[in-house]
Amino acid sequence: MGNKVYTVQYRVRIFAKAKECTVRANNKADAYAKAAYEVIPYNKGEPPYSAWVHGVRYSNGNYHTFNTCEGLPY
Repeated sequence: MGNKVYTVQYRVRIFAKAKECTVRANNKADAYAKAAYEVIPYNKGEPPYSAWVHGVRYSNGNYHTFNTCEGLPY
């Protein structure tokens, strides 16, 4: 279990409003994989159309936003 909490944004359909979920992971790639292949399909009943890692909250409380988008997930 990771010590960082990542925020992953996603769209279920092509023109749907972006939503977000949080996952615990050790790095951005693990956060993306866990959200896209486990958390979102479990909660929504289908895989996301697109997903990308938006930011991370460290154990000391600091938050960092990444320069990511739908075409660059992590």
